[in-house]
This record gives sequence, structure tokens and C-alpha cells, in this order.
Amino acid sequence: MMPTKSERSRMGRQGGRQNSAMLIELLLVGVILGYLYGFGFLEIGNPWSMAISVAIVLGVMLLGWMVTRLIAVSVVDGFLGLRDGSLPAKSPSDARRTARRGSASLLEDRLSVLERFVQEVPRDPEVSLELSEEYLRRGMTDKFLAERERILNSGVLAREQVVMALNRMADVEWQRGNTAAALACIEQIMVRYPGSEEAARAAVRYQRWNEMAISAHSDTATP
Repeated sequence: MMPTKSERSRMGRQGGRQNSAMLIELLLVGVILGYLYGFGFLEIGNPWSMAISVAIVLGVMLLGWMVTRLIAVSVVDGFLGLRDGSLPAKSPSDARRTARRGSASLLEDRLSVLERFVQEVPRDPEVSLELSEEYLRRGMTDKFLAERERILNSGVLAREQVVMALNRMADVEWQRGNTAAALACIEQIMVRYPGSEEAARAAVRYQRWNEMAISAHSDTATP
């Protein structure tokens, strides 16, 4: 039976790899023998030198099956864009799909890793804040707010982190249409740090948002 086109192609690739491996073996033998004869370790015409030369050739051929098949074949395939065996190379669309699946897997791993870290070190502010942001990126708003509330109540956040967390929570609540909850987050800043610059900025924001909420309520109440 005549071999198919794909079989002939595969046989050709295998033959090319074998020839490349043999060429590397010959080069390696030449380098070793050239070094030994060139520096006087072996002598031309000496029976012992001839025996050692034959042993070197046989040894390199033996090692070549193990070494060059692992290294040289991979190098040649890399240069020629081949794959080992009969499996065809992936198309660009297959590669993109594989990359997307890998990215999704990495994202899932990131969330599970962060959740495990928070369980192990629940009072670490950096890990908690990062986890809550990961929840928000995934649209898990309730979990975001719950994690922020938990770390705020733990008392481990620095002043700057507290203000940032409350402002972030206020933004999320405002975007969800929870005006009262958003204003409550802003008000917490004023209550926690009365007379401070943070409280003053929070008061300005509170007033502006409250006026916007009142105006929106009046517009909807007007027939």
C-alpha cells in the first residue's frame, strides 16, 4: 500500500531530524578527536590512540541517540516550525482559543488564591483590599462591599486606607443607585475624623451628592 501524503510528509520530517542528529554527532566526534590529537593526547598511527578513537566514536554514537534526540531534534523543529510526531501544528485560531482558556483559568486561580490568603491572614489589609477589588472586577458587588466592611471593622486599616475604602464603597453604592448607603459611607469619614482635611472633603462631597439626590427625587416626583 502506498503511503498517504501525510505519512510521506511525516516520514520526510523524521528523516530530516535523523540527518540533523547524525550531523551533530559527526561534528561532536570531530571536535573531540581534533582536540585530543591537536594537543598531543593521541598520536596518529599509534594502536592505542586508534583504539581510543574508535571507542570515542562508538560512545558519541551511543550518547547521540539519547542526547541529540532530546536536544538537537527540539532545536531543529523549533527552527523549522515542526512538531514532534504526526500531530499538525495548531492554527492561529486554535492558539487563541487555548490562550483564552488559559487566561480564564488564571483568573479563577487568582480569585481562589486571594480568598485562601484572606482566610489564612484575615487581618492583612493589602490582601483584603486586593480581594475586594477582584470581586468588583468580576461584578460581585455584594462580596466587594462585605469584604470592605469586614476589613474596616477589623481596625487594622491605616487612616488613609480607611478613607480610600469608604470613598470606594460610596462610589459603588452611588452607581448602584443606593443613595442613602453612599451618603452613609461618606458620613462615616466625617464621624471618624472630625475637623480633618479628609472630613472637610467628605463634607463637600456629601453636600453635593445630597443635593443631587434631592434634585433627582424632585424631578421624579413632579407630574
